[in-house]
Amino acid sequence: MIIDVTEKIVGDARSGGRAGGKTVRHAIRIWLEENVGQYYGAEIDAASDRDIGSGWEFGSSCESDDVGNLKIGWIVDIADEKLALMFMLRFG
Repeated sequence: MIIDVTEKIVGDARSGGRAGGKTVRHAIRIWLEENVGQYYGAEIDAASDRDIGSGWEFGSSCESDDVGNLKIGWIVDIADEKLALMFMLRFG
């Protein structure tokens, strides 16, 4: 289940960004590790910044509309529906 957490990342979670986003991003990743599955590592390049674990992914998303405007956000993808619901209750 894909969950949009863009509004929860209040600050800028990128390296050198505002601390608010980093704090929430860290809290989400720790919760995913403790409740969903083992953390495998990060995948960071020019187009994406995401953390990957067993049964979950968390990171930036980039979409383009018909006009070419970019919408950048943050999403969590949890394979198990029950764990996704628990996540939404905790961070929703």
